[in-house]
Amino acid sequence: MAETETAPGAQEFIPPGADTIDALRAAAGGCRGCELYRDATQTVFGRGDEHARVVFVGEQPGDIEDQKGLPFVGPAGRLLRSPPDPGPGARHRLPALAGRRVRPAAPGDRGGARRDSRQRVPVDRAGDVADAPAARLLATIHPSAVLRADNQDVAYEGLVADLKVAAEALR
Repeated sequence: MAETETAPGAQEFIPPGADTIDALRAAAGGCRGCELYRDATQTVFGRGDEHARVVFVGEQPGDIEDQKGLPFVGPAGRLLRSPPDPGPGARHRLPALAGRRVRPAAPGDRGGARRDSRQRVPVDRAGDVADAPAARLLATIHPSAVLRADNQDVAYEGLVADLKVAAEALR
């Protein structure tokens, strides 16, 4: 795909009526909605409790995630598991899809919990839409960005501070 071309988006590859995690997982294997499939050996889909109160959305899978077919199992995942426990009720499902592009390093996009109200969102290539539940969103830096940072201590402190904001929002 040339740089000037735009990817069609994942909704083009979601079969009509795919309304379960298992159906979405099956559809993800054939998704060509972005360039991530090109160098991958397999799909890295989310894992965990589908009713979790906390969902982590990551970057493209790294080499270890691609090899194992699991999210957050490489160095960034180890770093993510090293911050203090966010507290009771915080169960993690790794990763899932977000409804909009977020740039955590951008002013205003990082560190503040926002509540998004219920909205109609496209759910399949037939153009069907459904109500998406209200959600609180908190953008933070990806653990791999901490590993790449010039000052890893400062970046790690920022990640931990953001996770504490998330834990507080669960109370």
